[in-house]
Amino acid sequence: MIHKTRMMVSCSLACCLFMTAATPRETGQDGTSVERDGRTFAVRKDGMPPITGGSFDPLLPTEGLAGWMVTGGDATIERKGDELHGQGNAGRNTFLMSEDTHGDFILEGEVRINKGGNSGWQVRSHQVRPGERTSGIRGYQIEVDSSDRSWSGGFYDELRRGWIHPFQDDEEARGAFKTDAWNHYRIECIGPHVRTWVNGVACADVIDFADLEGLIAFQVHSGRCDVRWRNLRIRKLGRSTFAVVPSEERRITPETPWVIPIEVDEKRGSHTLRIRYRLSGSGAVRIEMGPAGTSCTVQLAEKGSDGDGRVSGLRSETSRYPIAATRGGTERMPEDVRELIIDIEGPRLVVLVDGSIISRVRAETPIDVRKVTIEATGDDSTLELIETSQCRRTQPVTED
Repeated sequence: MIHKTRMMVSCSLACCLFMTAATPRETGQDGTSVERDGRTFAVRKDGMPPITGGSFDPLLPTEGLAGWMVTGGDATIERKGDELHGQGNAGRNTFLMSEDTHGDFILEGEVRINKGGNSGWQVRSHQVRPGERTSGIRGYQIEVDSSDRSWSGGFYDELRRGWIHPFQDDEEARGAFKTDAWNHYRIECIGPHVRTWVNGVACADVIDFADLEGLIAFQVHSGRCDVRWRNLRIRKLGRSTFAVVPSEERRITPETPWVIPIEVDEKRGSHTLRIRYRLSGSGAVRIEMGPAGTSCTVQLAEKGSDGDGRVSGLRSETSRYPIAATRGGTERMPEDVRELIIDIEGPRLVVLVDGSIISRVRAETPIDVRKVTIEATGDDSTLELIETSQCRRTQPVTED
């Protein structure tokens, strides 16, 4: 159950910063772009964002399956030349899983499944009973769906929360996958963001905090299934983790605001701040951006006060992306503790309170964060910081 959210978000960004009614388009390497439901992607002709710098490595060893193991049911998953072939009519899901864990990465490959079968790509997942051959796998799954439902590329949470980003109302995503043919997938897991493309079509777009690392696996679903994968490759981008930001000032009053010493991660191009606090009265998080000196203010209010989730001062935002599950994979806080997450990724800004998305905005250009200040506003207001942390990449990206 989501905690009731008592928060009002207001932004005073200059008009030139936020998008107007006509969403700006970004130019790709070949001069093309794609815009869907408020999302604009710089693209190649195949519809996916270009990747610059770094290189991909083969996901599997040159021969055999060293470093991989089968777990779960009794279907067979074997390597035949450059292909993985999974087939069976088992009563339980079967997986070929990596023994190594992965954090941030871009995973690409092709999959082909016969009509009637179901499969998936597991990412940032975990064996339910580590080391046991019959154990299932829990965690993020990117769907391979040969049924008429056509949710291939959707985001499912195996053995945990179920569907997070299905495609009931997205006909373009539903039409991307072709049964009984080879289909190209790209899966990006970077910080709390997971995105997918199928045959160049943008599909899932999720923000979630349940897992920032885990194993990769290939699923042969229970029942009759015949599925193949090939051309599997990965670009490793390090690992992300939430690091606590040291603070000497835990008790904030109108006279004693606190500037968060944020770290700029140019390789990530984003900032994710998590603030846990108790509040008496009213408070705010002020985000100053350069070079024009504009700012965005997130207004905080006590539980039980008016203005639950109201947004003021923002231009209308029609996009419903990114999607977040109930609570967004966040921990449940004690009743008197609130959790605020501010996620800035390129031109997108997302605000979550107690796991619920309150605001989604998109600027014309990437948001350049210069300073973040936590304040208590209003007479006699007090904001007690429990913990402030920032999502950081702990392993550097290697560029060619």
